[in-house]
Order: sequence, then structure tokens, then C-alpha cells
Amino acid sequence: LSSDSFDLLDKRFNNLKLSAQINGNTWLFGLKSDEITGSVRWVQQGAGRLLANLAQLNWPQDTPDKKVKDKAIKQLDMRYPDLDINAENFEINKKKFGRLELAAKEQNGNWMIQKLVLKNADGVMNASGQWNNWKTQQNTQMSFNWQMTDIGKTLKRLNMGDAIKGGNALLSGQVRWAGSPHEF
Repeated sequence: LSSDSFDLLDKRFNNLKLSAQINGNTWLFGLKSDEITGSVRWVQQGAGRLLANLAQLNWPQDTPDKKVKDKAIKQLDMRYPDLDINAENFEINKKKFGRLELAAKEQNGNWMIQKLVLKNADGVMNASGQWNNWKTQQNTQMSFNWQMTDIGKTLKRLNMGDAIKGGNALLSGQVRWAGSPHEF
């Protein structure tokens, strides 16, 4: 499949080239687009399991015609697949996080984030937590440990300016915010 733009789950993928094959209960995908490049396996058991080894993962933009969701407070009526995602280059909103390692499983209608690791030349962040998937009151809570070997380069990497030169830090704690994990 080739497409100039491809919309999936309210996200837009540009210049997509996709190959797919099935082997028993497992789909194997090869992906190349402006947003994602690599291989993905989808195992069809229970709610499913997504395993991805990616060279690049740039979080896709919303589709231009994304619908505004109903504002009623209720839990989303869907099951979430287990995730095992590795991406060498992970980016959200032009913020370059480096290598991503993510493992998550559904538990009691929420996603338990067992492992979230972001590694780059300037440091490493390890985190775990939970995404409570309420439709209008979604929230994410995470415990984290972030070791920065160069604070200035870390801030620059995250498009937060060039106000600090060098320095190192170890930050650890717990955070909670309204919304899904990528809406921090």
C-alpha cells in the first residue's frame, strides 16, 4: 500500500508505504512514512499485542478533520493491546527524545506502563505508571528517575532554549497530569 496521506485513529501519516503479511494469528508489517519507519508485529490474542522495532517514530499530527469527542464522563469502551515498542529516534512536537523503550499492559480497563525509557546522548529517563482512560477526565500518573549528563543540551533538545550551559542533574519523583501519556 502506498499513500500520500493515510488517516488512522485520528492521526495523519504522510508518504506512507506499507507491506503486510499474515502468519497464523500474527500480522507482520513493514512501514515507511514521514512519521514512522520500521517493522511491526500484531498478535491477535485477547485484546492483542503490538510489538514494534522502529528506526523512527515521530508522533503523528491529528487529522485535519478530527472530530470533537462527546463530553460525557465515562470510561472509554475498548480494550487496549499490550505494547512492546522500541524506537531508535522518538520525537513529539519537534522535541527529540532519543531512543524509546515502552512496555505496557491493560489492567482493569487502564494501561499499566511497566517500562518507559528515553535515552539520548545527554541522559536517560526511566519511568513507570498508569494511564486512566476516562474519556473527558483522562489522567496519567508516573514515577520517574531522570539522569541528565548535560542539562543545557537536554533543554535545547526539548526546544526549551539555550539558557543553561552544561551541568548535570538527577531528578526523581512522581507526576500526574490530565490527559494521555503523550499529552504531558
